[in-house]
Amino acid sequence: MLTAVFAAGCGSLQRAGMADTAPRRGNASPRLFDASSVYRSMGALVGSGALPFVASVRYLAGPTPDSTLALFSVSLTNQTLTFERRGSEFVAEYHVEASFRTDSASLSAVRQIGSDEQVRVRTFQETLRTDESVIYQQFVMVPPGVYYVMAMVRDRNGPAFARAERADTAPRFGGRAMTKPIAVYTAEGRPQRNALPKLVVNPRATLPYGPDSMRFYVERYGRSRAMARLCATDRRSRCVVSDDCRRAREAACGPGRAADPADRGRGYDPRPVSCELLESMGDHEF
Repeated sequence: MLTAVFAAGCGSLQRAGMADTAPRRGNASPRLFDASSVYRSMGALVGSGALPFVASVRYLAGPTPDSTLALFSVSLTNQTLTFERRGSEFVAEYHVEASFRTDSASLSAVRQIGSDEQVRVRTFQETLRTDESVIYQQFVMVPPGVYYVMAMVRDRNGPAFARAERADTAPRFGGRAMTKPIAVYTAEGRPQRNALPKLVVNPRATLPYGPDSMRFYVERYGRSRAMARLCATDRRSRCVVSDDCRRAREAACGPGRAADPADRGRGYDPRPVSCELLESMGDHEF
């Protein structure tokens, strides 16, 4: 499990009579609501209400063909959490749950995870951030199959909570196969299927405004020398940008770098794959 807090260099905000508890959320809606329908169309779980969030589930091969490694992640903004002043810091606490059920009405889950987390910042201004500032992620092993995935986030310092659920399929990776591209901030290839990838996922699969390039992580399994091809499509499913993934040294990896632990028998080929996309993704999707 990994909780990554991306903090920007913000100056302190001085207010007269500032209490030990940071002010709660106002009536202004976070920007998350403006894009909620887009996130849902991309397959994300979108929690609304008092504690909005975006969650995603991505799948990789498990140690055996009868196991699939699910990567569950949640994206939050500081503004949606309740911070309390503790000494020289502001601290927010939240609880995350996720379950994989074979039926939406099932009382027992095939797999279930839960965790209590903290967010610590040094300045009051950071508690007001409306951009993606908190990422929670955890790996969980599930059998291949169709699931109803439920995600819930609860503020431990206040009454706010939100939940979302959707049907999803954990694929079976047997023989020659390749994962769907996983949007990441950083990633390293894993040496074998029973290891966990070292990566920080991008749950929203989006970028802030600017010239940044999207990075994707891809795994390919089985003995194959076939060249993978990436294609970015517009809303009409027309390919507008494409490029080939070739085996290359790590130093040659471009902004669309993808790792490729291709199988060598029971093991992996640790050499990475380099995929350089020709432009930022904007309104495109993979």
